[in-house]
Amino acid sequence: MAQLARPCSAKFKEDFAYETIKDRLPVILTKVIDAVTRDRKSLVANNGQGLLINDLKGIISRLAEMKHSLQTNKPLKPLTDNTDSTEAWNKYLEEQVKCSDKPPSWFSSTWLYVECFFYRKIHEAMALSEHFKGLDPFGEQKRRSLIESMTSVTSLAYHLEKELNVLSESDDTEATRKVYLQILQVDLWGNKCDLSISGANDNHQTTDPILQLPTLQSGILVDDSAATWQQLVDANRTKPNQVRVDIILDNSGFEFFTDLCLAVFLVDMKLASIVRLHGKSIPWFVSDVTAEDFSWTIDQLGVQSDTHTNLFGFLKRLKENLQSGAITFEVHTFWTLPQDFNEMQTVAPDLYASLQKSDLVYFKGDLNYRKLIGDRKWDPTTRFETAVRDFRPAPFCALRTIKCDVLVGLRNGQMEEVQRVDPNWMKSSAFAVIQYLSG
Repeated sequence: MAQLARPCSAKFKEDFAYETIKDRLPVILTKVIDAVTRDRKSLVANNGQGLLINDLKGIISRLAEMKHSLQTNKPLKPLTDNTDSTEAWNKYLEEQVKCSDKPPSWFSSTWLYVECFFYRKIHEAMALSEHFKGLDPFGEQKRRSLIESMTSVTSLAYHLEKELNVLSESDDTEATRKVYLQILQVDLWGNKCDLSISGANDNHQTTDPILQLPTLQSGILVDDSAATWQQLVDANRTKPNQVRVDIILDNSGFEFFTDLCLAVFLVDMKLASIVRLHGKSIPWFVSDVTAEDFSWTIDQLGVQSDTHTNLFGFLKRLKENLQSGAITFEVHTFWTLPQDFNEMQTVAPDLYASLQKSDLVYFKGDLNYRKLIGDRKWDPTTRFETAVRDFRPAPFCALRTIKCDVLVGLRNGQMEEVQRVDPNWMKSSAFAVIQYLSG
């Protein structure tokens, strides 16, 4: 067993964690405060008068206190909102205190814990209010991200519909494989649209994603996509019409639309009988998909299809699959807890047992990747299977554009090659990995 690498932490100024906690998180929090302040009148108007204005002032006050705590590196305090995950979060804090000679603080604890705590703390500020417990302070940004990507959305929808129509009239396995690999790459590069990395600035897709693929190909540093195809083929050979695929979602907006494209393709080409989409139970890392985002996206695609007729065929397929239960959406509290996936079997045994029934699990994006490999400073040439340690619920694939200094699976000398091409390669999202583990 390889020795564990140290966890990423802002106490190491060379880590991307330091830049995140020092610069990015305060900017995101300031924008949340500004959004709630700016929208105060409309929120009150849409929800009635009375004590609502004071309720919103309480949210703003809690967020401002949180910002001061972050910037002055105060110790992390227990949550007080008494929602579903409060006990689990406070138990985790107690464990961290026992393991250290002083209480964990923003710049001293592990990056994964602190950044997750940041978003959970924002949720607490809303949950402690009387009238705005379900308020998503990132909702407007997420909605705008999809709407402003509509040109790319309709282009991709038209392309997929055309390919599905052609493939449905033949038994050409090679042609199906080629389209699968193409859609998988589109889903990979959709991960570039990440509002938490952009500091909650607009980050949407404006170009034809299919036409982009040839120029993006060289940025895929590890490409195990062929192995994922073979896994689907083998699973269908072993248990025809019973194959289950899970997609652990990341960002809403254009990326989520690419996830839906992959799901529709897998079901309509009978590569999967059911695709389960896993979202977040609360607003998370600015742009992560929640149940509200899921419902809004489906509704918005319907609205947009009235003027963007290229969407109509895809939307019809999607709704039919949702109605039949071939594509489902679900949430689990574990996805918004601070533990990495190696702890899932202990912390959320029900979720782990559920994933064990899957034939292939896709993990999307940066945070899921960090949780897969423990958010540790592994040598980039460390084997993927070494870094994920004991996490083996089912065959799985990480689809991730690289936006931070947490990475494994490169060949010897590859990092130096990329460094010469782009010194900022670990933060630019111009490079990516498709990494597969058979379980």
